Amino acid sequence: MRIFQRAASQRARQCAPALAFAFVACLSVALAGCGSSSMTLTTNTPRIIPSPTAVALDAGLARETVYAATHGSGSASVGFVQAFNARSGAKLWTMRTGGMYGVPVVADGSIFVAPQDGTIDALDASTGKPQWTFQRPDGRTDGYVAVVGPTVFVTCDTGTVYALDRATGKVNWQFALSGVNDHSYAAPAVTNGVLYFSAGGTDAGIYALDAATGHVRWKTATAHDVNGVPVVVDGTVYAGSEDQQLYALDAASGTVRWHGLTGGGIISRAAVGDTLIYVVASDQKVYALDRQSGKPVWSFQETGYAVGSGSATGGAPLLVGSVLYVGAQTDAVYALDAASGKLIWQSAVDSSVDSAPAVVDGTVFATSDAGTVYALRASDGALGWTQPAASAIYASPVVAP
Repeated sequence: MRIFQRAASQRARQCAPALAFAFVACLSVALAGCGSSSMTLTTNTPRIIPSPTAVALDAGLARETVYAATHGSGSASVGFVQAFNARSGAKLWTMRTGGMYGVPVVADGSIFVAPQDGTIDALDASTGKPQWTFQRPDGRTDGYVAVVGPTVFVTCDTGTVYALDRATGKVNWQFALSGVNDHSYAAPAVTNGVLYFSAGGTDAGIYALDAATGHVRWKTATAHDVNGVPVVVDGTVYAGSEDQQLYALDAASGTVRWHGLTGGGIISRAAVGDTLIYVVASDQKVYALDRQSGKPVWSFQETGYAVGSGSATGGAPLLVGSVLYVGAQTDAVYALDAASGKLIWQSAVDSSVDSAPAVVDGTVFATSDAGTVYALRASDGALGWTQPAASAIYASPVVAP
């Protein structure tokens, strides 16, 4: 079970606006009659909620879909995957699943998720209908998905890693940590035939497994939990830890090249630029570190109320060109100059943003803990549209054709 992350997530939900909770409660009652199956599809009449100041978004977005996965609430961990038209915000379909923290992965017309009901699911991206389901034997826990070629890779809260055939859901291999409180709270990175994942507990550290067999290639132990999503760029693995460190490791050997200090725990994915690497820490600051040395170059202090020091995924950055877009736990989305950290714009939202935004066709898509999907114009943060999702969202939105 999560400790640090889950506690903060509960605080986030408690602080969400009352209207959001009223909406969730009504929707839960409406869907209760759908049956006890873990998956139920509901098709919605397209609905748009315009803002008085809404701006028109790029016409090309009409051919794109925004997917959002909700966490759900209560002991049943009921959540949803929902699809929206990227230009208008019209709701296309809703699929009831287990609640989830992990980001859905869209590949070749399918969506892959690993919700808290202990399944790994493949859904049709155009309709939301199930294609296959695998029940994980390690129990009802969160999973975090990566898809590479014909394989679906999933890391789990229990410290188990699965590799499944993408077409059938059949298990190719599985690997499990066995120490006390061992866990993995982040999606793996898979590149050049190697799977990298971060872990906490007795066996805290960063691992490299052979992606074809699951055999351990190397492990780099750390004194504290490593819960940050690993990123692999140019032969270096970057991952953040709870002891305020960002680690840079040699991807072939696991040798630590450097570890850079921030002012808070790092549990989100870093954004990697040509010379700088960016992270958001639990002290509500955005940090830019030198890629070669890990030395700090600049920091940006988020402003406003924050519900706590980190949540399921933590606020996270996305680098697009020379602009860093940041989802923040201070109820805002920021656009920063990537070289200097200077604020370009900030747009207020209805609660914490615990994940990185997505940017497509000049539009920033973000999701909030209150369960709202936002489309903002990337040039100035002006609102294009908002849509309420079924419940709290802690995962990044995904935009795909």
